[in-house]
Amino acid sequence: MANKRVLIWIYELDRNLLKSLREENIEVVALLGGVSEDVPSFSIYDLFYRTAKLPFDQHAANPIELSDAFMYRYLDCVSRVSFMPLTEECNYVDIGIIGADNVADWAQFHAQTLLHLFQHYAPDEIWLLQKPHLGIDNLAVEIGRQLGLPVFTFFYSMMPGKFFYERNGDSSTSLDLEFTTPEIGAFRSNLFFMKRYDKMPALERLADRSGFYMTAPFKVLFNGQRKQTINRIYLAAQRRQWAPLLFLMDCLCKSTREHAFKRFVRRIRSRASLKKRVMCNQDDLQKPFVYFALQLQPEESTSALGGFFSNQVNAIEAIREILPDGWWICIKENPYQRYMYRDWPFYMRTRQWPDVKFIDDSANSQDLIKKSRIVASITGTVGYEALLMDKPCVHFGEAWYGGLPNAFRFKNTLDLEEISCLKGDAQELNEAMKAKMRLAGDGLVYPWAYGYYDQKVDWPELMRTTAKSLARISNSATSSEHCNE
Repeated sequence: MANKRVLIWIYELDRNLLKSLREENIEVVALLGGVSEDVPSFSIYDLFYRTAKLPFDQHAANPIELSDAFMYRYLDCVSRVSFMPLTEECNYVDIGIIGADNVADWAQFHAQTLLHLFQHYAPDEIWLLQKPHLGIDNLAVEIGRQLGLPVFTFFYSMMPGKFFYERNGDSSTSLDLEFTTPEIGAFRSNLFFMKRYDKMPALERLADRSGFYMTAPFKVLFNGQRKQTINRIYLAAQRRQWAPLLFLMDCLCKSTREHAFKRFVRRIRSRASLKKRVMCNQDDLQKPFVYFALQLQPEESTSALGGFFSNQVNAIEAIREILPDGWWICIKENPYQRYMYRDWPFYMRTRQWPDVKFIDDSANSQDLIKKSRIVASITGTVGYEALLMDKPCVHFGEAWYGGLPNAFRFKNTLDLEEISCLKGDAQELNEAMKAKMRLAGDGLVYPWAYGYYDQKVDWPELMRTTAKSLARISNSATSSEHCNE
């Protein structure tokens, strides 16, 4: 049986997964978006600038047709992609180097890069082990479609050992496959990714990082770890929003120098913009309200899953249009949010509505869920947390908990007052969760989700399980195509 040739997009390819895929007669011909010692691999930097590492030197003779709708999504995603100064590490949370005036040229440049790669490695299928949300990976899906290649997107669920999938960007993909039924139903979310380092006491943070601070200058100057050390310093400055240091580091690099001052101004202005928010008071909390928890942007959960409502003010405005008389909307900011997607026009839009107010960033989210009538989010975990607390939720995007009891996809015909009277049933939620997760693949596809597991997990066995699920989904789709023919 000939091996199926697959090109994978993920930033880290586990060696155990690679081995297990080979046992399933699947050959990974190349890795995009990351680095691997086992297969040809090309980082986002390589793809972005078409470095000499790429195995071709030819150029496309004709431009590739890209629709207006696609170009809008590409710009929304790629406009936040740049690289840490003096390194090739991707920077996802700052103003990128692509603007509206040169987006068409960049899109063609990136599209032709991917076209040549696909033609060179001749894969049978394209696999993305995360939702496309960086512009270039959106193009990987689009170019794959234009070449007639099956494109699979696999993405993690909040339940350990389970992942979702779709084919050719179709979220309604159904292959009539069932996997293992989880032993548990509804579960408490592991919010490891929300733990904030900068909330540690100052002396504890200093002690925790003292070794790095003492050795950093020597690593930069003498022992070949310059890029890694600069990257860590830049990330630390981002977390703490040290605008002057970030400005100086941006000025040191040719690719970021052009945007250094704009970034600096935005960082400073964002602090002033926060002071212009209309804040609620204790009396407001006694009135009926919708709790709207803002999500981090830019991020996969909004950029890839939010659609039109990835601009979260659009969602706030939409739910305000169906708000019952006497209700108001309580907005809480995401603790990790930085200046992107939160410039002064964002706050100016919210200020125009007297029934839309912010609550202090330190407010307890669990308390707000309890006090609210309804919880609203694009795709955020807060919606699922509401279901666990017998509170209905409204989601605007492709939330993983969509379809569960009392989780409502937004429509302008929703009756919020009627929905708010619904009471959750723990048994019903448990059974619905089991049914939903039975349709999800078994295993782990996204390295970031390691945080859901403890150290007792048998990683090689988990990767074997993952490979079997991936192969089963792929083979089932191939078989259904042949039957349709």
